[in-house]
Amino acid sequence: MSHDESPVGETNPPTRKIDFPWYDAIWFECYKEATTLLASKPIPLAKFEEAFDPVRVSKSFQPKLMEDLLNEEQLTHIRSAISKIPNDELVKYELFSFGRMIAHDRPEFLDLQHALTPLMSELIGMPLEPGYSFLSLYNNLGICELHMDAPISTYTLDICIEQSDVWPIYVSKIVDWPLHMDFPVDWQASVRDNIQFNRFDMREGDALIFGGSNQWHYRDRIPRTYRQNFCHLLFFHYVPSGLSELLLPSNWAKALDMPELEGIARRYEQSMARQTDSIERSNLEPTKPPGSRVQKLKS
Repeated sequence: MSHDESPVGETNPPTRKIDFPWYDAIWFECYKEATTLLASKPIPLAKFEEAFDPVRVSKSFQPKLMEDLLNEEQLTHIRSAISKIPNDELVKYELFSFGRMIAHDRPEFLDLQHALTPLMSELIGMPLEPGYSFLSLYNNLGICELHMDAPISTYTLDICIEQSDVWPIYVSKIVDWPLHMDFPVDWQASVRDNIQFNRFDMREGDALIFGGSNQWHYRDRIPRTYRQNFCHLLFFHYVPSGLSELLLPSNWAKALDMPELEGIARRYEQSMARQTDSIERSNLEPTKPPGSRVQKLKS
């Protein structure tokens, strides 16, 4: 995702560096800009920071691996739904960078996400509401590089729908938002070497609950066990009840009655528009990943 080079409030400013080097880090860019902008105004700054306290994941939180969250009947139903998604409705702009095709907020899965909300609320220990959902169909090139989610994904339910082999996910301990962290050129190795990570192995039907906006996480290159390797994952995101609108930087100025944040709203909307344009201009037409089991042939 590209980043606009214009700090808030300046018409023709000098180029600024990008503070957050992982993909999809625009939310943290916006948050840091807002705190910098409000730094000389202690009361508004405190109001702004306190507004986001509910989405800072508690240091006592531990990821939860739920074995057999979905039974075989549910998995069969979801696999069938995936196989029926028209190819032109799968987003392909990450096909070579992440080895995946994706789809957001598919109506086929909304009922399940809502049905799981009470369970998620109970396990997290607070009332939650559904955020966005995300279907990710990884192929032989599959990889999920180290990153931290925006708080619009405060809590993630990562469900393994189908896979050619177990593909571990690595999740860090709870950390503060990296707003003042220096990122060297080899920042991924630095984070991995200096922060504790735990490995989780998920099988079909298993799910992992973690706080992706306060936990670094990644998957290495997909295991090359067979000629055709794949992993189909369904992500349901949840946020504390009543906070969905506040978590969008485009709403901060109005929701918090801080007109000085209007510039951040514009930059965020421009960045989202560029991402949408990139998706729409993608003209890749690869073969869909298998919607049913591949023949597991040893390489």
